[in-house]
Amino acid sequence: MLTATLTFGVAAIGIAFLPPLPLILVLCGVTGLVYGPIQPIYNYVMQTRAPQQLRGRVVGVMTGLTFSAGPLGLLVAGPLADAAGLKVTFLTLAVPIVLVGLVACGLPSLRELDRAPEFAGDQEP
Repeated sequence: MLTATLTFGVAAIGIAFLPPLPLILVLCGVTGLVYGPIQPIYNYVMQTRAPQQLRGRVVGVMTGLTFSAGPLGLLVAGPLADAAGLKVTFLTLAVPIVLVGLVACGLPSLRELDRAPEFAGDQEP
């Protein structure tokens, strides 16, 4: 997850400088390649790390956030691109992604995802 976040941020910064189209396509391909496994990992973590009695709430909140992020991003990116241009828009959106990825590298909860969950399936903790 950390690799995907940092790679996406760096690729978006690269795209911000509007290189030739073949390079933009390569950067987009790399982003798609690293982000492909994110949704299955995300679902696995929700189902194995959330306690049974909270699992519905966790899935509901995370799904709601996922579905609302796209439209909110469009509400920010569209007017920003229109007002400031593509370079500024890509940099404005990419730099915080890289910063979040760097901060996330120090979070112990993300490093602990490789460990087996303390409980699995429907067992109580």
